[in-house]
Amino acid sequence: MKLSSVCLCMLIAPFYCSHASDANIPVYFSFDAGANLMGKVQHPSTDLTLSMETGARFDAAIGYNFFRSDIINVGADLEMGFIYNGINHGTVDGETVNASGYLIQVPLLVNARVQLIPSSNWNPYLSIGGGAIRSTLTFDWFHSSEEIEPAMQAAAGLTYDAGDILSIGIGYKYLVAFPNDLRRVVNHAALVVFAFNY
Repeated sequence: MKLSSVCLCMLIAPFYCSHASDANIPVYFSFDAGANLMGKVQHPSTDLTLSMETGARFDAAIGYNFFRSDIINVGADLEMGFIYNGINHGTVDGETVNASGYLIQVPLLVNARVQLIPSSNWNPYLSIGGGAIRSTLTFDWFHSSEEIEPAMQAAAGLTYDAGDILSIGIGYKYLVAFPNDLRRVVNHAALVVFAFNY
């Protein structure tokens, strides 16, 4: 499936779900956005280390709750995102060097998700999943490079029921990519979460 087709499906999901809710289909849709912090990016063969600036992350997901009760929802979702981090500086053999460029990551993940439903309007959730990331590294010392690499993610958050279907909250995501030419790339994202539960 083309990338544009996946994006289109995620954009029309809230409109589809608004009709699906009448049939009590347990679909959910979420969107989150916030800051992305990265660990240092290291190239093992050249001893080059890149320190990254604080960047931004945006995600959209559509999911299905396989089990629902008064106290817990268990489901799975398909998530697609966009992550941008600029390069702050580089280090070679312990010496700081000027470096400019950026790293763009586009994750496509399948997640298992568990949401607790206590008596209050605050609902904590946990998820874990995996998939692939398409990474584009643009660096002034080298030509731009693109790679598709495996990835794993764990996430947690807390949402507040703001209406019949809308929840708003905060979330954290720990995303690890395993590129061929670099040591593993670690992302920490603090996000504002918007969720639509049907």
